[in-house]
Amino acid sequence: MAGIPFVASRSPEYELLANAGVCRIADSEKQWMSILDELLIYKMREDEAQLNMEIVRNNFSIESFVGEWERTCALIMDALVGCGRYERESR
Repeated sequence: MAGIPFVASRSPEYELLANAGVCRIADSEKQWMSILDELLIYKMREDEAQLNMEIVRNNFSIESFVGEWERTCALIMDALVGCGRYERESR
């Protein structure tokens, strides 16, 4: 997906990407054809691909979620310690 301009049918996942500017949603055959016609233009595809890469890198890469992963792992560890399934090592 990253860097490749594309059109998608409406779904929550694709709406998230479309709202971020990464893809285009088509609800009808006419919309599909119109968007695909636009994507036949090389310069448009090239510009959109570059923008898609930037948006994905800044908003959807693993690096952009490091803090969230750290918080989630800490919550899991706290829950495991709390129920006696894991003992924290002293440092």
